[in-house]
Amino acid sequence: MEAAKVRTRPLRLAFLVEARDKKSLMQVIEINSALWGGIYNFIIPVFKSLPHKYRERPFKSPPVKSVLQGLVDTLQPDFLIETKDDQSKAFGIEFPEKRTGSIQELLSRDERDRAQFGIDLRSICDELYNETFRFVQRHPQNVIIPSCNDSKYALLFAAMFGTLPEKGPLSDVAKVYIDALDGKRTSFDPLDYVKVFDRKYLYPLRVTAERLRTHRCGGYREPQILFLDEGSTLDIIDYWNYRALGWLIRPLPASLAPKLTSQFEEMIAANRKEAVASKRWDMTQFICGERETVESVQAYIGTLKLPVDQAISTASHGPRLWDEFGRGADDALPQIVTHANKTVDVSIIGNGLHFDIVPHEFADDDLACATTVASANVIESVSQGAPVIPWSPAVASKLTYDFGDENRRALTFPNRSPAESARKSLAPLADSK
Repeated sequence: MEAAKVRTRPLRLAFLVEARDKKSLMQVIEINSALWGGIYNFIIPVFKSLPHKYRERPFKSPPVKSVLQGLVDTLQPDFLIETKDDQSKAFGIEFPEKRTGSIQELLSRDERDRAQFGIDLRSICDELYNETFRFVQRHPQNVIIPSCNDSKYALLFAAMFGTLPEKGPLSDVAKVYIDALDGKRTSFDPLDYVKVFDRKYLYPLRVTAERLRTHRCGGYREPQILFLDEGSTLDIIDYWNYRALGWLIRPLPASLAPKLTSQFEEMIAANRKEAVASKRWDMTQFICGERETVESVQAYIGTLKLPVDQAISTASHGPRLWDEFGRGADDALPQIVTHANKTVDVSIIGNGLHFDIVPHEFADDDLACATTVASANVIESVSQGAPVIPWSPAVASKLTYDFGDENRRALTFPNRSPAESARKSLAPLADSK
């Protein structure tokens, strides 16, 4: 009998969204606003013609297929979720068919109204209510579902804070969120979005990160400001993914920027204060959105009242997530998300590694989570210093065994990264013994 260190975390999903499809993008944001760990999931834009932002002149542009495959390889999802039928094949993306799902699967419920896939906010809100919100709090957070009173910024607001629709398949999640946490729907002026980031507010995407902690991979990254166009789906997807990577980033719509100078002067000053206290390099970086130029961003920076020695940099583009060299050079690797760590006994039987899975800590009282694919167990090490074997489909099939629907068992896949090896766990029935 050997021992293994296992880390439990939510499923890591990547959603395929056609680059200019605002309706599908909003739906994906709504779904992630309702999933535990949703703020750490990724969105992959798909396209037939390479957008300008992926071109690096004067160098030759990479093929579209290699860009899309590179994004998938970098983000390392447990499951790839298609917003349209056969999207992976249509865009030439190679990914295991058994780990490719649909929006419909994520939204479906079983006969007992449990999620068919993953863990949604009904489970998290119930846990928060039992532990915190049923008691009188001295300094309660303001629980909201924020929206913007100007529809032009609706998609950006949803990406920043999350949103839960009143009607449709996610309405039950919205009802539990409002009832359990005493939440309310609140409309804001576009210029007030900076205030909503204050810790006094608890909004859906913050709730998706409850009971989780993160550790960013790669070196230290200075705080960033994404100078974007609120109407650009690619800019909004970039913001979503940079945040999911663990970057400290805030969006700044170019249309609102002239009226937000004082707020961003304060933000840059706060970044500087924290950097000095942490003895880190004091720098804030502006990143150009799809429709912005270095010149337009620098012109805006020139309007800010900053100390003469304030370090500001401007990047013409974000990290090269699709490029093997670029993703490393730009520190663009998925962060490590952790719910719980535990040492478990493992048995090597034939060519298989067998162990009892470690479900999420509130699984015993969770009546809403999926009964099959609910969370992931990551094998971080095996006793006697045995290293985790790098990801390979051929090796994975020999090292792991699919226990089907049997409770308290797991199906694991050694991953591309030595840090993460398990790709899927089969959670126990919420009311099982």
